[in-house]
Amino acid sequence: MSGRPIISELLKITVDRSFKLSNPEFATLRTAAVQAGVQEQYYGIAAGEPDHLSWVIQWPADLSTHPSEYIGPEGDFRKRLAALDVRNSPTNWFIKFEDAKLPRPALESPICQICTILVKPTSDLEALMPSLKKTFTDCYDDPYKGFTGGHWGLAENEPRLAWYFLGWKSREAHDLYAATPLFDIEIDKLMPHMAGGWAHYIKYTKETS
Repeated sequence: MSGRPIISELLKITVDRSFKLSNPEFATLRTAAVQAGVQEQYYGIAAGEPDHLSWVIQWPADLSTHPSEYIGPEGDFRKRLAALDVRNSPTNWFIKFEDAKLPRPALESPICQICTILVKPTSDLEALMPSLKKTFTDCYDDPYKGFTGGHWGLAENEPRLAWYFLGWKSREAHDLYAATPLFDIEIDKLMPHMAGGWAHYIKYTKETS
């Protein structure tokens, strides 16, 4: 049986610290995404970052237009999305997955680590692909068994930026793994080629339709 290909839109929205996940305008936007055929959405406030709303929209890959151009039933989806951000400029990335189930274990985990590796423009991205992949797959060999699954991919709109969706039983489980020699193996290989990277930790609320 073939999978359900998706384009995962990862949104970082800067919100006022009084923002509630029950915000009615946010609910309206999620409903508009459902009307485009979205079956899964995930959202939450990043741990230790009360002004960071993370929203993951799993757009169907066969949408008639690219998700970045989706205007919604009222024709103003992106405008209303921008208005949700206090700076009127949410940041987003698009990552393709061959099947919606691939990132799901991370997004459904007790704590989801969303992290990146930005490859320098002077480095050979293709040559680094095995290490970029292995720094993810090594998580399955976590000696503390705190990893719950996930996936990774390159951003369509920033192709030298690798995004990792990593599920952990707890933040402490991640920290234990990060202190192991296994964690360092591929990271040490990648460090000379990294222009940067960051990580956020979110307990997502899942919404299905």
